[in-house]
Amino acid sequence: MTPKFWIKQVAGTRDDGTASTVDFQPGLNTVIGPSNTGKTRIFKTIGWVFGDNESLPFTRKTGYTRAHVTIVTPEGEVTFHRDSERGKPIEVESTDPRIESATYHLSRKSKRPINNVMMTLLGIDPSRQVIKNEAFQKQPLTWDSLDHIILVNERQIDREEPSMLMPRNLSVFSKTAALSTLLVLIQDANLDEFEDHETSAQRSARRRAVERFIYSKLDQLETRIQQAQQILEQAAQQGHTLDAFAAKLRSDLNEIMSARERVLAKDALVTQQLNEVDQQLPELEVRAAQRGKLVTQYQADLDRLEFQLKAAALHVAESDEHTCAFCGNHYNADIDDHVDTTALSQAHERIAQLAQGAHRNQEQLHQVLGELRNRRANLQQQRASLHDQLTQQIEPARFQLEQTLSNLKAAQEAQVLHEQLLEQRNSLEADLDEMETPAEVTEKFKPLDLFEPNFFYSMRKIMTDILRTAHFVGADRVSFDKETVDIEVAGYPKKDEQGKGYSAYFNTVLMLAFHKYLRERRSPHYPGVLVIDSPLKGFDQGRAEAAESMREGLFTYLTQEAAHQQIIILENTDKVPGVDRSLMGNLIEFTKNTKNGRYGYLKDVIDVAEEEDSE
Repeated sequence: MTPKFWIKQVAGTRDDGTASTVDFQPGLNTVIGPSNTGKTRIFKTIGWVFGDNESLPFTRKTGYTRAHVTIVTPEGEVTFHRDSERGKPIEVESTDPRIESATYHLSRKSKRPINNVMMTLLGIDPSRQVIKNEAFQKQPLTWDSLDHIILVNERQIDREEPSMLMPRNLSVFSKTAALSTLLVLIQDANLDEFEDHETSAQRSARRRAVERFIYSKLDQLETRIQQAQQILEQAAQQGHTLDAFAAKLRSDLNEIMSARERVLAKDALVTQQLNEVDQQLPELEVRAAQRGKLVTQYQADLDRLEFQLKAAALHVAESDEHTCAFCGNHYNADIDDHVDTTALSQAHERIAQLAQGAHRNQEQLHQVLGELRNRRANLQQQRASLHDQLTQQIEPARFQLEQTLSNLKAAQEAQVLHEQLLEQRNSLEADLDEMETPAEVTEKFKPLDLFEPNFFYSMRKIMTDILRTAHFVGADRVSFDKETVDIEVAGYPKKDEQGKGYSAYFNTVLMLAFHKYLRERRSPHYPGVLVIDSPLKGFDQGRAEAAESMREGLFTYLTQEAAHQQIIILENTDKVPGVDRSLMGNLIEFTKNTKNGRYGYLKDVIDVAEEEDSE
């Protein structure tokens, strides 16, 4: 069976461009080294770019800020890039025609969720669903509900509670959903054909919702029913039937609307006339002011000329000695003091005529202004009267009629709806009673019954073969429990076999067996890649005399199985003493020694613990 993909390279980069890379090959890859050399960071880098948002691959202490992973598929290569900051999107570069090069996001509700990429790589439609409970209800089949089968982290590998084939957090992914996921992976089971069944709790909730809806509607209608009764009584008092009363109301409303239109039309005409007057008034007021100034100027000219004529009458023409007309003193003057009184009189007469004409014109303008102002006041009074008529008589009457008609219509509708709801309530009484004591639904979804008959037998046989190869004494006493979907030894859970140290070992065997079963069964979703962090974790707590042979035996099996898939093992150096290095495939060794070999995963990072960044 062709693997879906294998991991070619894992890398981290700094902002300055410094890159640390680890290259893998198809088949077995073993990364060993002392603690705090970055082995777990490699695992976290892979999970991070595939959409895990919990375990940061790099802490701030390392200086590395960006993670990269390149995988190889049967149709091309896909490289994932993601900044080491929670919530950041994932950039994907792809030569695989199934995967679009783009920026992908963690949320499945986004336009491009990373979940779609991972599911497509496994050959699973991203819209695929699995059944989550006995009532056949469904939930989406997602990458984070099955990634633990491909990426087995250090925190999970030694867990004692069953089963490693199921997510640890069964509050999010129920056991039923986990088993449904296994059915899809193993035999591509189509669970969409199963219809949802309503649980008793859901039936009770639905009944309560129906009751709340019906009775709340009935309560809301009481006010409208009372309004309807009042309108009916009002119609009866006027000697009308309900329809006749409605017709009279509409007739009255039409009359009011006609009167309203007439008032509005007259108001528009008055407003137009008022605007015309307002346009004329400023011009006439300017002209009247100008005439006033001209009359004043003419009067000043007449006063000056009269003064000159009086002065000339007092003048003594023949005397060299002149008497001042103002002070009476005598003075001599050699200048010609002859005054042309005729010209002055003519000028006085001409200006007097002009003054009279200007004064008459001014009076005419004032008369026109007075008439315009009176007209303006009259128009304003008309408009105010129209406005009062509209706002105090017509509009209140119109509103009252419209409100009465609206109430009448609402009351009629309320009566009809009330009758309908009463009929509906009566018809639902039997259903409500039946919902109270529903018929027992005997059919329940039992995913274990859908597994192929040979699944549990084959899993037991494969695990037995692995443990024989691994030199485990008692391999023939191993079984695969159907209820826990987990390995047992001599009928006991794995935790009872030589302590916690062997839990990691047995969990590793279980995962290896499941992947082999997928391959041998030619599952269309066989991933072809398995990454395990610390499979020998705590192994020194087991039987010391068998530990060395079991370690080497496990790597012997890994070498054999790696001919069919990629396996990446991350392990501490002190957990593989005496194991032949030739059994480790592509061996990548960290020395934690700056002068000997490769210190660790990240360049220039010395003895930085692989803890989570708490900030």
